[in-house]
Amino acid sequence: HPDIVCLVETWLSVDILDSEVFIPNYSVVRLDRNRHGGGVLVYVHSSITYNVLLCGHANLELIVVSLLRNNFKLCLSVFYRPPSSPSSIFDTLCDTLLSIDHAYFSNFVILGDFNVNFEPSHHLYSHLSDFMTSFSLTQVVDSPTHFSPSGQPSRIDLVFVSNLNCLSTCSVIPQLANSDHLGLLVNLKHHSTSSIPPYRRCVWRYHHADFERASCVMWNSKRCLIPPTFKLAGHASKPPSLTSWSNASLGLYCQTGKTYPG
Repeated sequence: HPDIVCLVETWLSVDILDSEVFIPNYSVVRLDRNRHGGGVLVYVHSSITYNVLLCGHANLELIVVSLLRNNFKLCLSVFYRPPSSPSSIFDTLCDTLLSIDHAYFSNFVILGDFNVNFEPSHHLYSHLSDFMTSFSLTQVVDSPTHFSPSGQPSRIDLVFVSNLNCLSTCSVIPQLANSDHLGLLVNLKHHSTSSIPPYRRCVWRYHHADFERASCVMWNSKRCLIPPTFKLAGHASKPPSLTSWSNASLGLYCQTGKTYPG
């Protein structure tokens, strides 16, 4: 039996009770859209201690739970992106996940139906790639998970992990019931991560930068391009190179004030 079962597009509503979707020895965490389509759900086996961190924040179809068993800690997110969603949903997703304590990101998995074919040719691929970079994630599904009525394959059901060392396998399995998506089976290595301290790193979100302002500062101010010699620990140091100083100036105006866990 699986430890965790994640479902997207559950089509559940408040009219359907938990007892109607109950599975013995599992707890259920659900987020219903309460209208046509959508919805996400997580079943957690009774042998696992869990805590719901987020459920439906910022109008996202997103559940985030922390899981603990035998000193193995995991932060699991289940996400559904409706096909009609604008590209800004990825910024909303980033900001929402940043509200979680960064300690949870040492072992972090986010999975679900992103409705973005994971190929560079897709018009939303760059936004998904920026999201991956922001959280140091790796996408591990390598086979199609959905086929159009004409038979066109796509990878829209995706699994992103922060720690590849904890991943054992990720494979495509037959669909459940009458779903038009194939399933995914993810096996993780259950070992302690207490010795891996969490840390923060800064990621520049350049697509939000004021490049016009940065350009004016870099090219119109000699102080930015030709800094004076400075002293460090009693020794005169050479001024930074033009490239490094320009990058520092650019960073000053590109930073959005957000620090991403790495």
